[in-house]
Amino acid sequence: MFGQSRLSSKIKSRKIILPFLAHNFLNIGLAKDYHVNDRSVKFVYRRRGKKGNEELVGTEGITNNTHGSQEVEGSMGELIRTNNWSSFVYIVSSDVRDWKAPERADILVSDLLGSFGDNELSPESLDGAQRFLKKDGISIPSSYTSFLQPLTASKLYKDAKEIKEILHSESACVVNMYNVDRLAPSQEVFTFTHPKSFVGESNQRYQKLCFMIPNDTGSAMVHGFAGYFNATLYKDVFLRTESSTATSKLKTWFPMFFPLRTPICVESGSRLEVHFWRCVGYRKVWYEWCVTSPSSSPIHNCNGRSCWMDL
Repeated sequence: MFGQSRLSSKIKSRKIILPFLAHNFLNIGLAKDYHVNDRSVKFVYRRRGKKGNEELVGTEGITNNTHGSQEVEGSMGELIRTNNWSSFVYIVSSDVRDWKAPERADILVSDLLGSFGDNELSPESLDGAQRFLKKDGISIPSSYTSFLQPLTASKLYKDAKEIKEILHSESACVVNMYNVDRLAPSQEVFTFTHPKSFVGESNQRYQKLCFMIPNDTGSAMVHGFAGYFNATLYKDVFLRTESSTATSKLKTWFPMFFPLRTPICVESGSRLEVHFWRCVGYRKVWYEWCVTSPSSSPIHNCNGRSCWMDL
């Protein structure tokens, strides 16, 4: 877990205390809004929906004249009861995109980070919530970047191929990786920053990555790619899952795995060229990916046919 007291101390100049920030980031899944010393803080986060899809939930308020939303069940409700906050906490159920805040917040804290950073629709959710924030307001996290890394992962590939459907051979999944070989250092893919300077900016992304296979690796099969993220919470407070810089003892996020339908052989000293898209439609968001060197693969997950995130 990242340091709760360290992050709280960073923002004391704004007379705001976040007594359960670390707990909120790592353990709960909705949203809240509270006021301390006449400052307003809003939390925005998600819950698990039907069939594993994500559904937006609203916010929740704490302390005097507070407003917000969250369902009472779960960790947040228990936290409120344990600390005897029920006399000044008012819970309102609402979609964060529709809820009308009675005032703007100094700080907007969100628990929307997925294993690949943006794969739980943090950009889209915070676009809807940014109107809660004052012009000089602070977003926590302030930015996050996704990473990809080529893997030899024969066990993961075998498990996916045993189910003879294209859906399983090109669906990204979250896995606790072991018995894998990381063939080259991770590279940055997409970066999102909050609050946005221009709210209408598209969340679609495209990136071309070129991995150099080290000369001492020998020939290897690429079965897919591991996905990680690094997030800047506030100034020099970070949360990282990328393998070379991972935050110590952080167990909340396992890596993503983006499989290849057919493994690609790479030689030592060769170049592995990958194309990666984040696509945004009217009702869903999805990733597409393909390899173009040393040999070509088809584009995986075209139009989000196998895996996607509902808007």
